[in-house]
Amino acid sequence: MAKCRPPGSQDEMEDALGYKVASLDNTYSDTERFYSDLTIVPSNIYEKTRNELDEYLRTKQHRYSKAAPENYLPGPGISKVCDYCSTFPVTADIYYDFGFHLPLQLTKDEALAVMSIAQPQFFKLPREVRDEIYTYAIPKAELQMIDSGDVSGVNFARGIGDPSGFYFPFRSNLGILAVNRQMRKEALRLAYRKTSIRLYDMDDFLKTAISIGEVGRHNVEFLSFTWESKSDMESIGNEDLSFGCDCIRLPNLHSIRCVQLLKHFNRLKCLRLHFESDLLSTLSCADFRNDPGVRSLCTLHRFDKLEIVNESGEPAHHSNSRRITNCYLVCVCVCVCVCVLRGGSGLSTHPWNLGSRKALVPVRDIRRADRNCLSPS
Repeated sequence: MAKCRPPGSQDEMEDALGYKVASLDNTYSDTERFYSDLTIVPSNIYEKTRNELDEYLRTKQHRYSKAAPENYLPGPGISKVCDYCSTFPVTADIYYDFGFHLPLQLTKDEALAVMSIAQPQFFKLPREVRDEIYTYAIPKAELQMIDSGDVSGVNFARGIGDPSGFYFPFRSNLGILAVNRQMRKEALRLAYRKTSIRLYDMDDFLKTAISIGEVGRHNVEFLSFTWESKSDMESIGNEDLSFGCDCIRLPNLHSIRCVQLLKHFNRLKCLRLHFESDLLSTLSCADFRNDPGVRSLCTLHRFDKLEIVNESGEPAHHSNSRRITNCYLVCVCVCVCVCVLRGGSGLSTHPWNLGSRKALVPVRDIRRADRNCLSPS
């Protein structure tokens, strides 16, 4: 391991790394461990941070390591992992039957080198045991789209050509997904289950849902995006220029397609939809009740939890505006009440929880909304 020893404070080194070493799972382990050069992994957070940064700078200079097949995946990924990703993410313990024990802390490339030799023995293990190993080796993370259009062009085209989603560069920082084809096939579904996906808007959701293919749609458990569409707003803008109006409305260009894809997220446990405050404060309750896209959401009943929040991520019913609160309640009622009446189970949304009899409680919260807006059409 290189000993460059770049100067800097703890905060400066953590800014360069992009994570806090103190947050790593193995930071406070009772087991004394060693790097591959047999130097001890320090217990001091400052020294450990310096070692992490040394290795980070070294691997940055040799980004295309021979330990990982360069052309295994089709090009760079679109993901930004917002959880930590240590430069020494893998622990390995060497045991011999005569009592010898050497606990090691390895880099991703070192772990790949180990697996490239050990994989024939690894695949002799029962599938259940391999799944447990994958689950332990894949940290929870968050994939976040930085801005609208992150999933576009070549990346989207690759997704169209790969309906299974096997080659989509999902969490390309995970070495376990690049060891070989069989390991990727087995571990990829677990990687999706341990990743929260936060998207910019409906357009990004559509392109992402297509690009990740069946393996992604069948295994994502947390999904969040804003109920708006850039392409829809552009079409509205063209209409405004033609008719000279300033129109604020719910998206309808791709809303039905959006729900069609959501129905095939079979393991989805939580769906968080963001609504802009301008929509909630400008549109009437009837606009929400009669909107085809919002009404189609009531056909979703596979997931456990539905969250409707504003653009800041706060429940919209916390707003001081009675109009926003009423529109929020109507939106929730359309999405959830109708779903319950159609046999959905296990759903919950703030501020209501479903009891064993599928009744919304407390009912007094519904009374705050415009009762006429909740009447059947």
